[in-house]
Amino acid sequence: MSDDLERVIRDSYEAYNRGDFEEAARAMHPEIEWDSGETSLMGDTVRGPGAVIERLKPDVFESQRGELLGVEIKGERAFIEMRFHAVGSGSGLKLVTPAWQVWTFQEGLVVRVQNFMEREQARAAAGLEASRAQ
Repeated sequence: MSDDLERVIRDSYEAYNRGDFEEAARAMHPEIEWDSGETSLMGDTVRGPGAVIERLKPDVFESQRGELLGVEIKGERAFIEMRFHAVGSGSGLKLVTPAWQVWTFQEGLVVRVQNFMEREQARAAAGLEASRAQ
């Protein structure tokens, strides 16, 4: 099952990076919650695939992509280590920043995504022990 969940994650990231947000949302539960936490200026939680798609679309960025660095799965939760790349609209300013996510699955669909700026907070939310390497 963990291989299936990892495939869902990788497919979703690939679709997101192509700008195919509808495809990226294909594995979302109808009641998905997307918790941006401190990673977004809005810092709120949106609910439902439509709201998540709107959150994923570029707003202040001319382009954006997520570089998937690693996935660790424990039960129905996945700890995701990634690097976010973006180019500012108008300014051309390039942004590269590390980020971490925890995806929670229910019956093979993503029911919750939590975004974190701190690695260990994400690991704890995923039910994983603190890691040595960073």
